[in-house]
Amino acid sequence: MVGRYSLPHCRRAASWRLLLFLIAGAAIRGTAQAPQPPPPLVSPEVTADNRVTFRFRDPNAKEVTLTLEGTTQPSPMQKDEQGVWSVTSGPLEPDFYGYSFVADGVSLIDPSNPLMKPNLLHTQSQVHVPGPASLSWELNDVPRGVIHRHF
Repeated sequence: MVGRYSLPHCRRAASWRLLLFLIAGAAIRGTAQAPQPPPPLVSPEVTADNRVTFRFRDPNAKEVTLTLEGTTQPSPMQKDEQGVWSVTSGPLEPDFYGYSFVADGVSLIDPSNPLMKPNLLHTQSQVHVPGPASLSWELNDVPRGVIHRHF
């Protein structure tokens, strides 16, 4: 016996308090909605006519441009109401192109694109504009051989 109450009575009271605490916490979490993350961006998006649409989410940026390998001038991007900047290139020759975004003077890779082009000076994102199967870098369905290992 502890004080005026028995030990089982104290444990039962503590269990009820814990249960009420958990129910109250669940009720509070149920009423407060966590903000939903924005949908993922598709960037870069290569179309059938070899145009490429680049997208970059930065609602706080004042100016964003696209620096694309093979072009002389950065391309200004336009911001929509969700804070997504985008630009579509003209038709590009089939190849691999390095690109980066410049947001308010800071050069950035494309966070929506895992394909990278390493460089000694700075890393760029990379986009593949596909071409005919005759190009050496295109993946083709060719006959495969068999490798045998003989001891």
